[in-house]
Amino acid sequence: VLECMEKSAQIYPNDPYVLSMVTFARSVPRRFGTNILTDRPRMDVARRAVQIENNSASAVFAVSQAAFFTGDCVTGATWGKRAVKLNPLDSRIMGYLGLSMFTCKMAEGDKYSSQALELDPNVDMSIAAIVALQKLKRGDALGAQQLSKKYMELALRPQPGLELFYMLSTAKLGDKSEARVYWMRLITHFDLKVDASVRTLLSKWVSNPMLIDEIVVIFDEAFPVSDRSP
Repeated sequence: VLECMEKSAQIYPNDPYVLSMVTFARSVPRRFGTNILTDRPRMDVARRAVQIENNSASAVFAVSQAAFFTGDCVTGATWGKRAVKLNPLDSRIMGYLGLSMFTCKMAEGDKYSSQALELDPNVDMSIAAIVALQKLKRGDALGAQQLSKKYMELALRPQPGLELFYMLSTAKLGDKSEARVYWMRLITHFDLKVDASVRTLLSKWVSNPMLIDEIVVIFDEAFPVSDRSP
């Protein structure tokens, strides 16, 4: 997929949308610890997209994503907000801005993620999962459970994030038996041993170490080790 996107950028070197997508594609491997394309500058491509069309929301958001991926939360938020202003109806941009701000511990992230769900019920499931996590952090276990369940039913394939937060909210609401069922579903899905640690499980699909730390805290509160095996 990455190779195809690189070839697309060569064929359409002046297409800001293609360049913005290449920026994202070049960022993903580094987040997950691979060496694919990590020697090629993301920010340079993103800024080139903006130079071609400075009113393109996707190009502007490419700069935001490139900044967030390098840990520059302030620059990422600034460019992300500008992208939202350019296209306030783009639920993808709004949702991913909220997700990135959330991982940077920026309070506004909650607002953007929630607005993305209101704009588009079919928005990326990872955004729905992060909104469920935000509800859990605020102590709204019932809200997190209902939201997770709703989007799990809409999903066309397994959604580990939603299943995780459904499990945690269910455990917090006192139904440890139901929670154990979902813990075992996650363990089975990732082909792990029953006694696998929470961090081992999370590392299968969560790349941000700070986010993993936050989830582990909630996990240990809601779902003690003694409750995780059948």
